[in-house]
Amino acid sequence: IPVTQQTVYDETIDVGVPVPSAELGSGRRQRDCRVGAFQVFTASLTGFFRWLVTPHGPTVFEEANRRYFQQGGVRKRLVQSLLLLAVGMVCAVWTASYAYLGLSSSSWPTTPGVISDTEVATQQGDRSPSGQRTTTLIAKVRYTYSVNNSQYMAERVCFGDYGSSGGGRARQVLGRYPAGASVLVHYHPRNPNITVLETGTTWFIFLWVAVGMLFTLCGIVGSIRAINAKRIY
Repeated sequence: IPVTQQTVYDETIDVGVPVPSAELGSGRRQRDCRVGAFQVFTASLTGFFRWLVTPHGPTVFEEANRRYFQQGGVRKRLVQSLLLLAVGMVCAVWTASYAYLGLSSSSWPTTPGVISDTEVATQQGDRSPSGQRTTTLIAKVRYTYSVNNSQYMAERVCFGDYGSSGGGRARQVLGRYPAGASVLVHYHPRNPNITVLETGTTWFIFLWVAVGMLFTLCGIVGSIRAINAKRIY
């Protein structure tokens, strides 16, 4: 009987290219981490809204709740919820501080400045399922100014500035601030390194504040559910 030797690989990238086991393990751990965080996020969000509607909780969800914790482990779900809570709090506090600076910048002192140079910078995002990378175009405006006989250079146009894939936002910003133009620079009274050309903030930073608060809320609900499940299961 002829014996056929066959080599079995766990997974391949493209055709006929084996993936080392170490890389597979690292990739699977990263996928498991993302999937676990997503499960905690969705389960906590649905659990929170269900709690708002029916504070005492209907018994129809008890079986689904039991499977959720028994499949993932109560301790693992608790750790994932606490990580989600920590990420949400950091995101909310960090973006809220920028929103506060933007809203208070209208009362900052001002000083004349000059646009030194401008450019359109590109940022490469993650690969999509089709293998293509997303590209974001962001306007970079560098300007010089003087405060108390000290020279400074900065490039922040406003708090919460953002780019776009088509470059429309970048072209608008560069059109308002050509190289060599004179501008009015708003600087922080206690830290002249913090400056803006346009006071206020954009919707983009409030969006991230809302995302951080939502993650924080889901982390709290997920942690409470895990602690209660630890006493039950």
